[in-house]
Amino acid sequence: MNVHDENGWMVPCHDGYLEFPRQDHSGIAVTVWNHRISVQPHRHKFQEFALITKGYCIHSYRGTEVPLLPGDVFLIETDEEHSYQLHAPIELVNCQFFPDKMSEEFNCMLREAEQDGDAVCQRQEMIAGLSDEECGGLESRQSILNKQGVIHLNIEERKIIESLLDQMMEEQRNGEIGLELVKMACLQMILVKFYRIQRRQTEQSSTHRDHRKERVYEILAYMEEHLRERLDYDKLAERVYWSAGHFRSVFKEVTGLAPTEYMNRLRIIKSLEYMQREHLNVSQAAERVGFDDPGYYSRLFKKIMGYSPKYFRSSTDITSL
Repeated sequence: MNVHDENGWMVPCHDGYLEFPRQDHSGIAVTVWNHRISVQPHRHKFQEFALITKGYCIHSYRGTEVPLLPGDVFLIETDEEHSYQLHAPIELVNCQFFPDKMSEEFNCMLREAEQDGDAVCQRQEMIAGLSDEECGGLESRQSILNKQGVIHLNIEERKIIESLLDQMMEEQRNGEIGLELVKMACLQMILVKFYRIQRRQTEQSSTHRDHRKERVYEILAYMEEHLRERLDYDKLAERVYWSAGHFRSVFKEVTGLAPTEYMNRLRIIKSLEYMQREHLNVSQAAERVGFDDPGYYSRLFKKIMGYSPKYFRSSTDITSL
């Protein structure tokens, strides 16, 4: 098990900067972190690519806060402050690396990708033009995801990224000749795939005209207001005068998730909040967000979070916020 200090750090920190968690001589370190207490604000002189594999946390970065769930990935730039507020244990795979170790050609490609992504996100925010009150706070949640650069991987995308991270950790364990070349090749593949997915998702979203995005945000607000109800997505499509197929297509391109998956994630997040803030038990929290079958709720919860709801509920009393 990883050892934390009182700030949640698992490597030494000096003047707010974490040391590089060196694994070998490659300048690339891949580590599975198991956090049980919140990680206080910190920075580092290296970049950090992170994949959430289990659990739930609130991630603070670039002046915003957003909930992270398994399958979410993001990249932390050098000298940028960030932190994790834990409500229960979380597992994530981190790949830390120094950008100056990469070729200038590759760094140039990444800079262009970052600039393109920032421009797309800015266009999205300008197009939306909705206040928090108009969209029930959900527009800002989507904008925060964009601002933090968080994307959610589908099953196939996640398998590819995890496979590359596993290969890098195997190279660390074996310590054979040429490990730095293999790790660098895997890292470059991960980052290229990350930026391709990110750009594809943001570009798909930005192609929609103002009124299309407004309609989706109207639906997001409606979904949050009706968590306890069994929603008919065909009826939701009718609310915005779209066909069912067109509604599902636009919804996924704007949010990155299918309507059912988005609703399930939203319900799970809200049930966690009820367990932690109102100290509800698992059955009460499940009922509060519309799950009449505790067994189904528990199975879905574990599928999304990687842990059972009882594990989260029992951790509430011992987890420091």
